[in-house]
Amino acid sequence: MMQWLFRGTVVVVLVATARVAAVAGVPDDLKCKDAKIKATGARAVAVLNAVSANMKKPNVMRMERRRSRAHASFTKLFARAESKGGCATADDASAIGNHVDEFVAVIIDDLASPGVGPTTTSTSTTTSPTTTSTSTTTSTTSTSSTNPVTTTTMQTAGWLVINEIDYDQVNADDREFVELFNPGGQPVDVSGLALVFVNGADESEYLRVDLSPGGEVPPEAYLVVGAPLVSVPAATVKLELPGTGVIQNGPDGVVLIDTIEATVLDAFSYEGEIRAATVAGLPGPVDLVEGNAFAGADSGAEVRALARHPNGVDTDDASLDWAESGNPTPGAPNPADL
Repeated sequence: MMQWLFRGTVVVVLVATARVAAVAGVPDDLKCKDAKIKATGARAVAVLNAVSANMKKPNVMRMERRRSRAHASFTKLFARAESKGGCATADDASAIGNHVDEFVAVIIDDLASPGVGPTTTSTSTTTSPTTTSTSTTTSTTSTSSTNPVTTTTMQTAGWLVINEIDYDQVNADDREFVELFNPGGQPVDVSGLALVFVNGADESEYLRVDLSPGGEVPPEAYLVVGAPLVSVPAATVKLELPGTGVIQNGPDGVVLIDTIEATVLDAFSYEGEIRAATVAGLPGPVDLVEGNAFAGADSGAEVRALARHPNGVDTDDASLDWAESGNPTPGAPNPADL
């Protein structure tokens, strides 16, 4: 009963705050609260939608990637609200995020066990500078000696993002690479995955690298597809490009696909917008621009790469997720000070 009272209170607060925010001259602390409540609601909806989509068509990697995006977007929205000043509270994204995850876990548990009453749920969230992961553990309680409640345990899976790309170097393009990163909590089997390079002139595929020889990418680890001269840390798996100077300078793009499921796992368009790429094996045109296009570019006049910032974070908006980096780091975290 207390859970449902809490949920009803949340709805009332959401409505009341939205009405207050609509009034001219609203105090800064209420503007901040309104922004944070909207971000909180968006995170809950996004995570529930990810779980729902996975129930209809199971794909754990895709679900965890969507959950990660929801968490990353939530954190950025909280930071943006606090940067404007006037907030009554600060640095509370982690605590509020924990409450959201608890709420979502209760909803999922209630729907999985209808008519048997509430269960005991505990949620722990670990936040690092590179990514946010959630591990939810639910226990078993009983409303009577003959009516036990059996609950499930949800573990954060692994998934991959395109994390860094360097397609243009000073003089010869002999150190080109694309870096993939697993920000999840479980290894990712790359069997059947491929990295596809797309020509922006006609939006067609011009190069494909099969990632299957890469085996598994452990949690918080990297896989690099690069030219022979690209060096990576000893523990990082590297697959070689077929020669040097093979990654086009743009406007072009790259897309990570699952050839077995015929789905797109991640995409990036650089120095232009590729909105309808033709990729063999996929059912229709592929949009390589997530949200708003990234406006930066690599350089042949100085050392530079394009990198996710913060490392591994994917909010589904390329203009927010990517930055120019003067320090390429194939197989290692992207610099924090971009």
